[in-house]
Amino acid sequence: MSKTTALTSAPGGHKSIILLDAVTAATTSDWAFLGEDQTTAQATVVGTGALTASVNLEYSNDRIAALSGYTISLAGNTSVSDGDLTQPKWTWVRADLTAVTGTVAKVTVTIGA
Repeated sequence: MSKTTALTSAPGGHKSIILLDAVTAATTSDWAFLGEDQTTAQATVVGTGALTASVNLEYSNDRIAALSGYTISLAGNTSVSDGDLTQPKWTWVRADLTAVTGTVAKVTVTIGA
């Protein structure tokens, strides 16, 4: 189980930040810097059998007060993923994994620009 804000490079100069990496229980990531770029967020849960997970994206300009944003709800078998554009013009983002169920269920949340 890992909470991280590792920046990785993708083809074409795109960048992604891993907010949560294969976590198995409810937790909140560290804050990650968004800057002014419009970004996307994606949550994925993998495991065995029926899986569910709920991830709230939270935003802030000061890393003190968290404001609720987009919620990603996942339900499926073996592997399921969903995402959307994040809220523009916030300086910071974090992922709050509020629930995860399923046999060996692991949740990863990334943002990309």
